[in-house]
Amino acid sequence: MKKIIMTMLLGIAATFAAQAQSQGTSRWTITPHVGVNSSNMSGQEIYYDFDHSVKSGRRLGLVAGAEVSYRYVQPLSTAVGVWYSREGFSLDFPAGESKSHFDFLNFSAVENFYVTDGLAIKAGLQLGYMLSGESALADGSSQDLDKFYKKVNISVPVGVSYEYRQVVLDLRYNIGLTNLCDVELLNETWRTNSLWLTLGYQFDL
Repeated sequence: MKKIIMTMLLGIAATFAAQAQSQGTSRWTITPHVGVNSSNMSGQEIYYDFDHSVKSGRRLGLVAGAEVSYRYVQPLSTAVGVWYSREGFSLDFPAGESKSHFDFLNFSAVENFYVTDGLAIKAGLQLGYMLSGESALADGSSQDLDKFYKKVNISVPVGVSYEYRQVVLDLRYNIGLTNLCDVELLNETWRTNSLWLTLGYQFDL
């Protein structure tokens, strides 16, 4: 019985490999990435002196991660990735600038559609977990932000990438869906938005 099962499994594997080889399009790759992001937190508006307010501005941060991709048919591939990103926002008060940052661990699933050889447009879903958050205030002190923000963040990444040989240039915009405000007394909506630009190197698996 074991020999029969092994023979069947080997036959199925050989058939799958032959089909993939005949199509010439199915392949696995892994691509480490590193780059920068420009991020903000929508809905962040702080009032001071009763009738004045300041809105949040964008901040630059670091992005690093890796994606595993499977090209299952010529124009399409699916990629799943794990990313670290430092995102945040700034508030420019008359007395000085306050800077906030958040460290996220993100898990993404993205579908790529290849318009031409090497050029792809993409969209998917991303789940983020906030590892930490801190604000550097204008007076030089710091504040822990964990108690003000929810930990889980869901976003939609959309973008474009270009592959040349094994080098991959990726530009994507992550649209936040989750209201991260965790203060019951505040009827506000805080959502992340970040633009990522990364450079990767693709390895065949």
